[in-house]
Amino acid sequence: MRVVMEHEQAHGRPVYDVSEKNLGYDVTSLDLASGELRLIEVKGLGAATGTILLTPNERRVAEDRPDCFWLYVVTDCDNVPRLEEPIRDPARLDWNEVTPKLDMRDYTIATVPPRMQRREMRKPRARQARLADPMRPLLEERPDLSKVLEKLHARFTATARRVRR
Repeated sequence: MRVVMEHEQAHGRPVYDVSEKNLGYDVTSLDLASGELRLIEVKGLGAATGTILLTPNERRVAEDRPDCFWLYVVTDCDNVPRLEEPIRDPARLDWNEVTPKLDMRDYTIATVPPRMQRREMRKPRARQARLADPMRPLLEERPDLSKVLEKLHARFTATARRVRR
């Protein structure tokens, strides 16, 4: 993101990070001389090559606004990030629709702490404080699940008895 923001500023275009707003693009840029608006979707690749995926929301905006939607790809993010040639109107290109399939084994109570830790590591510190996982204290406490299940069973049994009466 930083590489793209610096690129736009170097070309004299004021730039705004709107990635938090889920608008279908990450950055807005405006050329004050020409009035050209750019809605920029930023994609980063850790290596020199890789696969770029657009979310359905990003694709919809790209199709709705071909006049000002741009795709900026930054490669080598793991080393020295490099901005590739920006792509104007990426919706005109042949894209395959991607529908990710979730593997439920990846989303168990045991995988929550490592997933949240990875998620928080990708965020700046100020955002981490705002978006901290509210379940973290409970998960770090590591409750005895067998006792929790016994309590739930006891409550369920007591409730069922009351309903039968």
